[in-house]
Amino acid sequence: MTVKARDIGKSTSLVCMNLHAHEENPEDMEIEEEDRPSKQARLNQLQENAQLYVIQLQEAHAMIERLEEEVSRLRYRINLQLFQLQDENARLQTSSSAAQEDLTHQILENTNLRSKIKMTQLRMD
Repeated sequence: MTVKARDIGKSTSLVCMNLHAHEENPEDMEIEEEDRPSKQARLNQLQENAQLYVIQLQEAHAMIERLEEEVSRLRYRINLQLFQLQDENARLQTSSSAAQEDLTHQILENTNLRSKIKMTQLRMD
């Protein structure tokens, strides 16, 4: 998932729209006038919060991008290791098959030689 500047801009716009909505509807709060912070102080606080949220959003997107890059690197390394292991496995299987054929040939030759020895012993008797 790649973060684009327009996505961050949209998020910033939404936060700013919320700021203006609160600014235009002060009657939503049922607090005495003297207990309420000034309109400018509230606006400043909301803007500071919005800026903080935008920064946090940018940092989160940057972290996501770094993690996605790390995942890609790890997948590449895993696939490379998998390929190397499959290649080694195929080589070992070929070697094992050749060794098995050689063993079978040696067993047959050994059996033939034993038979010849028995035949020679029978002729000597």
